[in-house]
Amino acid sequence: MKLKNMKSIYDEYAPRNEHEICELFEDLLFMRTDEIMPGELGKEDLKEKEKFTLSDKEKEKLSKSGIINRIFRRWFQTNWGWENVSEYFEGETPRQEMARIYPGINRGKDYFSVNLEKIDNQWKVKPHYYPENFLKQSGGLFQYALKNLREQKDNKVIIEPFFDLEFREFISWLDFGDDAIKKELKEKDNFGNDFYKYWDLFLRMAPGNIVLNLGIRRLNEDEFSELCFDIKNCIINFFSSQPEGHKDYLYLDDLHRFLWNTVSRFDNKMISYEEITELTGSDKNISKFKKNENLKRSIELYHNLGVLMDRYIFFPIERYFNGIEQVWTSKEAFLDDLSATMMILKGELKQKDLYLNKSNPEYNNYLDALSPYDLRYLWFVPCTAFRLTGDIFKYFH
Repeated sequence: MKLKNMKSIYDEYAPRNEHEICELFEDLLFMRTDEIMPGELGKEDLKEKEKFTLSDKEKEKLSKSGIINRIFRRWFQTNWGWENVSEYFEGETPRQEMARIYPGINRGKDYFSVNLEKIDNQWKVKPHYYPENFLKQSGGLFQYALKNLREQKDNKVIIEPFFDLEFREFISWLDFGDDAIKKELKEKDNFGNDFYKYWDLFLRMAPGNIVLNLGIRRLNEDEFSELCFDIKNCIINFFSSQPEGHKDYLYLDDLHRFLWNTVSRFDNKMISYEEITELTGSDKNISKFKKNENLKRSIELYHNLGVLMDRYIFFPIERYFNGIEQVWTSKEAFLDDLSATMMILKGELKQKDLYLNKSNPEYNNYLDALSPYDLRYLWFVPCTAFRLTGDIFKYFH
């Protein structure tokens, strides 16, 4: 607890390093309630603990799934702490706490990831910290990952430093786009290194994934190209508005509004952003859209847009390009998703589709990338605030 006469909690306690951060996360992940909340547990508490505690077999399944960093990134950037470091949200995240020891994290120069590994016959969340000097010697974070990917022939192996199940597919997707637009790139194919080549491809192609998976009406080729172009410009303009400074963030709601207004020009059945936020702002409004298909569909699109922005824009920028810090402020949402993850690993929740009718020919093909019971996609959710860092910040300024 913060003492009255203390200016900061760190006047008495030192910030946690990467090993201590991992131990804290591991205690939560493995439901070590005696570490998190010391004291005897009642019968109901013990039942609840047992319900969400993973067996060794389930921990192995979690390790092989390649999603541990997706869970960790949310926990690592949720404002659990006491310190106020920004006017955009209350409370400090574990990432911000660790940045007190390693300022390179704040500057987008260092990189931190974790992996679930068996050490001395026990499953442990192991920290993998990559300081700026090491990354420079390796040609940069992205080049280091590409080198590891190209040297690894086993498609099932999760690649260092990201330890993420989809990095191989991410590169394959960009390589496919590179082949498809080779003629267009030919005149300016002097990127200098792989980082800028793949970054350019990413910016070109990511808006298309959002449009294809969003669920708006079916677009013709010209409309599709125009909407992708508009989304890209909207993102670039918004990212370029970020002030310089490690305490300067942007609100995701502001970007969400700009994107909603951009998309709604191509689908006249979408209600206004003001109406959608009013509907989603209170449980009392649920009855209004349950019987109104147009309102219901707009709610679904609103949800989809936030998830797809995280999946196709923010996650790659943060994890693969090391260029963004996000902050989530809903602890309840994190704990709900963690509980769902445990239930999926235990086989008590199955994947199912909740949203749009995929058989309706009026709309684009809806992929299963938004299913809430698929571990690959469960951890993609919109944040509260964010800020660009390092080379990515410089790119937009």
